Amino acid sequence: MSKVSKLLKHPGLFFQDALKKRKKNAPMNVKPAQKPAQKPAQKSAQKPAQKPAQKPAQKPAQKPAQKPAQKQQIDYYRNQLLDLKNSFPVNSLKIRDEHLWPAIRFSIWRGLRVAWEGKKNNTLIPLKIHVPHEWHETYKSEFKCQSIEDLQAQENLDFLFFTNLRGVEQVVIDSKIYNRFTDPVYEQAVKIGSAIKVEIVKGTGFIDKGYHYPPIHILPPVLRKVGYFNLFKHKESIHNIFRNKLPSIRYENKQLNEVVEWYMHERDIYKSILLKLKPKVVFFIGFEFHLALSSAAKELGIKSVDLQHGLQTGWGPLYKWWEEMPPNGYDALPDFFWVWGNRDKQHLENEIGNKTNKHKIIVGGYPWMKQQLKFGKKLSTNTLSSISKYKIAVLISMQHQNLFPQNFLELINYDYKTIVLNTINVFLETIYNTIHKSMHEIEKLMIDYSYNKNNHIDLKILLKKRALEKAVSNHQNRLISEINNSVLNKNNNSDCLSAAYSGLIDDAISMVKEICAEYICIIAEVTPIEGNKENLNIVDKIVPSAFNNILTIYDTFRKTTIDSWNNLINDTIGKDDVLWLLRKHPKGKSVKKIGALNKANVMISKEIDTVALSNILKKIDIHITSSSTVIIEADYYGVKNFIENEGDELTGYENYKDEVDDGRVFMLNGPKSFYDTINSIDLTIKISCIDAIKDVDTADVLNNLRYDNEVG
Repeated sequence: MSKVSKLLKHPGLFFQDALKKRKKNAPMNVKPAQKPAQKPAQKSAQKPAQKPAQKPAQKPAQKPAQKPAQKQQIDYYRNQLLDLKNSFPVNSLKIRDEHLWPAIRFSIWRGLRVAWEGKKNNTLIPLKIHVPHEWHETYKSEFKCQSIEDLQAQENLDFLFFTNLRGVEQVVIDSKIYNRFTDPVYEQAVKIGSAIKVEIVKGTGFIDKGYHYPPIHILPPVLRKVGYFNLFKHKESIHNIFRNKLPSIRYENKQLNEVVEWYMHERDIYKSILLKLKPKVVFFIGFEFHLALSSAAKELGIKSVDLQHGLQTGWGPLYKWWEEMPPNGYDALPDFFWVWGNRDKQHLENEIGNKTNKHKIIVGGYPWMKQQLKFGKKLSTNTLSSISKYKIAVLISMQHQNLFPQNFLELINYDYKTIVLNTINVFLETIYNTIHKSMHEIEKLMIDYSYNKNNHIDLKILLKKRALEKAVSNHQNRLISEINNSVLNKNNNSDCLSAAYSGLIDDAISMVKEICAEYICIIAEVTPIEGNKENLNIVDKIVPSAFNNILTIYDTFRKTTIDSWNNLINDTIGKDDVLWLLRKHPKGKSVKKIGALNKANVMISKEIDTVALSNILKKIDIHITSSSTVIIEADYYGVKNFIENEGDELTGYENYKDEVDDGRVFMLNGPKSFYDTINSIDLTIKISCIDAIKDVDTADVLNNLRYDNEVG
């Protein structure tokens, strides 16, 4: 129970036993220093020309007349894909025995994502592996790139790692590039066997030369086979189905042709590389971009492994909704999904693993979490000193927001302590006024009382009936109504302060009842007798005397609790007690320290953007994001997580639905709810509660993969 709840629900216990509570790596995009100066004046003549000659004259007629509600937008686009795959036998889409549905499925989803994000061009354009031929010699001499023919043939290669050129998984350590998802695994691979890293140059641009573990940069061939689409088996009616089921994107014969041709071209490239290097196991991140690699590896008897690189549950369909999967699985999907912990293993078992024994889920761990502590950039002395000056430190990890979210600004500026203090003052005055008015009604009752021998009513009974029922019961209801309507947010009855005040209200009502009962007992000792002037005088004296005694009791109660109120305010976490650390998204820009963010307790710096994430997470108490995977990483260190949905979209909630529903991750429902929550939980207890990252012996997992042992 928090100190707020304890004080307000059980003041006596709080006074005797006050709570004591005292007591932060986003990968940096490696931007090219420059582009080669020899860029041709025009694109290569060999570049495929499948791109539509022009945009459609108008939007598809099937687009709904009314834009879906904002919070349902992602459902609207996602359901187009889900409805499509249930409309016809997608597994009949083949070239020979090669299932093409995974490639088509992903290309459709990419187009729907573009439409969802509101981009103008939602015409589907697949990823093209192409560098103009006239650039090849420049890349070979300047960046030491190799063509597939240049690769040195291997005979006993154990592990082959495909990494992404200029990918967001890269971080800079000691001025050299380190791949946080792949390199920790690669380090163990070279210790127990032979391993090579390669990167396919999938576009023009500067190639950095500084790597901790340099990959071989491969230039894919410009020439390619064509005519695969002629082998594609599909019914003409498929176009009508696509047109009807995909109103948000243009997906017709040209788009389908392009997807099929380029998928098969990529497959030819990967197959040529694998035939040269002959690995036992290939690794990559982002299986959706390596479908052709998995297929080529499957044909050659090489195991393929998708390394987890982020959240694998949630609103996206990449790792879920594979009900259409055939019993033998898909060649284009990896043999193994390497996950960080039990959370994603259980999810993928339900979505993929249980549908076929061809795709297995293995817990390989996330060795980067500890590796970065060894040589990753650490927090400076000044930053550590700043963190120590505040009661709590909160990390806000940004997503793709162009502007700093208004909801986050409200958190930083919310004057929680003043609001609590004002609430307490109003509460005390309400109790005082209630008692004062109640006693005046009792006093008036006594003054108006006159003895009637023909209607003899015992004074004690009369007082109980009129004073208690009218002065206490009525005012009890009025008190509760005033507190709920004037002090508390009656639409948020679940927060801890509301419950706490309700408990204190009960205590106050009990006090009023006891005071009134005591007063009645005093008056009841006087039994007025007709004509007994002496007894009536006694009543006149007792009424004001008893009333003053009641006010004295209240005043004592109020003075006794004022110190407790002050202690409560001092111990309660408010805006001035919080240090806010703002960290940009790897693909985004850092927010500027201007306006409402230009405050001493708001930290925006290159250091926070680039320091090893684990070094931040070990020093913070709260993490807030819209939907980031950092929630998993923060939980590894026992940090409490809050999700703020982006606008009305429910992507953040869908990503962590189970954790939110059972209270392991909190939803951010405004500043008051945020402060109520952090004041009601013990932030000093740092225990992982999501089980998303497991410490695993990476070498054992690699050996099991290499030697066909059972992999767990």
